[in-house]
Amino acid sequence: MALNKLYPDPCAGADFVPILRENPIPVIGIMDLDGSRAERHHGPLSPKSVADCADLAAFEAEHNLVTGSLTARPLPMTMTQAQYEASRALGFTQLPPKWFKKDGIYVPGNWCEDPFFDNCTGLHVTASLGGGIGYRTGDGTAYAIDQEYEQLLKYDHVSDATEAAKKVSPMDVLGDVHKGFTIEEQLGPMEWRAALIEFIFEHYPAGIDLMPDIEFVERYNKGTANSPPQIARGQFSGVGCKAHEVILGLRKKLTEQRFKKNRLALRMKFTSEDRVNVDNKDESSYTFYILSWYAQKKTMFNWLLKRMAKASGWKTKDLVVFYAGDTITDLLTALWGGLDAQVYALIVSNSRIAQAIREKWQYYGMQYIGDLWADPSKGRYEDRLRPVPGRTGVYEVVHKIRGKHRNFLVMGDERYHGTAPGSIVSFYEEFVPRTPVRGTPGLVLEV
Repeated sequence: MALNKLYPDPCAGADFVPILRENPIPVIGIMDLDGSRAERHHGPLSPKSVADCADLAAFEAEHNLVTGSLTARPLPMTMTQAQYEASRALGFTQLPPKWFKKDGIYVPGNWCEDPFFDNCTGLHVTASLGGGIGYRTGDGTAYAIDQEYEQLLKYDHVSDATEAAKKVSPMDVLGDVHKGFTIEEQLGPMEWRAALIEFIFEHYPAGIDLMPDIEFVERYNKGTANSPPQIARGQFSGVGCKAHEVILGLRKKLTEQRFKKNRLALRMKFTSEDRVNVDNKDESSYTFYILSWYAQKKTMFNWLLKRMAKASGWKTKDLVVFYAGDTITDLLTALWGGLDAQVYALIVSNSRIAQAIREKWQYYGMQYIGDLWADPSKGRYEDRLRPVPGRTGVYEVVHKIRGKHRNFLVMGDERYHGTAPGSIVSFYEEFVPRTPVRGTPGLVLEV
């Protein structure tokens, strides 16, 4: 992709470049972290999950695989502490996590001392939902942040600085106060995050009660949140029917503002990562994300693939990309992301959404997925997610707008079982081209 000359090339000197450039098949493995590469959501890690994650890292090293994460974790949590500090020296400005608790308060510390982070930090490329993209430097010690992409996250909603502006308090010109010479009030573009908060307070203040502690920087400062807010993401979470009702009201308000041509609302995207309890709706949990236009997982996925292809001298259509995840956002990325690259995707074992796909639900929580299935009333006589004959748990994604191009989706619960990271190992063993040494011919296993 053409680089904006105003920003440095974040891939210049990145350590993935020679790997992709020298291998006959440019293979990239991108995955979600929580619930996928790292299985724990709550409670202690299982020994089997830890061992499988270590096996996954060993496979990636043995086969010289370019690796990356695409996750809701903040960017600093995808780096080692040493890489984070080195990245700060390169201009990375995001605050560090406060992972450990002391006397009930989150405090600073080396988060990688928690086994939860074992083999889940320091990958070649890292992308955070609403938090930006970083590429590991040539010596592997730091990350170069994609500044052009970060600016799009912050200011995509601004068509004219005067339309989404904030007033800066008048300031005396230093040294000229005695002359009565002052700077007039100035207008400048409001960052997306500030614009979102202003929007919620103005149009739907009920939503504030569902914003978790990580959405308030003062709570991070006080130690009641382990991370500060993301630059282009707003999260709304709750459990039960009441929370569901409030979030539906927020969606309705966003839609109303779109019809009123509110530019911020028009440039907002939203998605959900719910956990549905089919037996008791009041025990279902809902996580609703409002994102800036470029912050969607699918959009981030496409952006970094274009970056990586250009930096290594390939076209995106030459890339062989493996993607793994466990949520609805991962499903949508797997189905419709990847541009014209060959994408093999996995919904990992024990995924919360497996039943919804197996039983062809119309909705999973708040996310509509009915367009995956046949609907004669809409002129769609076949499913868009179709089983591959003779390959249990393997599906092809068919859509007329993509012509002959197909992404492939593998359901871990149907084909591999075991832990989430264990299913990724099995997925890789089955489909990744065997190129353990640079220059060794490989073969993509056809599904």
